Formats: sequence, structure tokens, C-alpha cells
Amino acid sequence: MEKQILIVIDEAKLGALISKVDGLQILVERILSEHNNQSGYVTEARAKEITGLSKSTLYKLRKNFKIGSSSFGGRDVYYKLSDLEALLKENERHL
Repeated sequence: MEKQILIVIDEAKLGALISKVDGLQILVERILSEHNNQSGYVTEARAKEITGLSKSTLYKLRKNFKIGSSSFGGRDVYYKLSDLEALLKENERHL
């Protein structure tokens, strides 16, 4: 059995702590986003802009292993840019 500890903290200090944790989360997500962009990944919003596809279509392609993706903490989804480019090239129409 794990030892339990009760911590008492006033509301103002708890709010400040939560605010700092939220700030750290945003910073980590920003760093991850920048890293993913440099390593060949783009955000879901950017993937939608590049391909013109909806969020649900990107989801289906991801779940059917047609395009590579990565996520952080189950929140933001990043798509492999080379897979998006290949998808566009595959579906390219010559007029």
C-alpha cells in the first residue's frame, strides 16, 4: 500500500501553481511543435491547409495507415509532411 500525504495549500497559491503548470504545458507543446516542424511533421491545421482535406478525412487516412502521424499527450496531432506530399502526388491529375 502506498503512503498517502495530505497537503494543505491556500487557494491563491494553488491557482498560481496551476497557472505555472499550464504555462509549462504550453511551452512543452510549442517546443514539440517546433521540433516536429523541423523534423518533417506539421500540425493538423497545417495539414488541412496543405491538402485541403477535412479533419475527419485526415483522421481516416491516419487510422488506415495511409499517412504517418504523431501526437503529444493525446492532444495535438502532427502529420508526416512527406506522407502528405506523397498523397497529393498520388492523387495528382494532369489536365
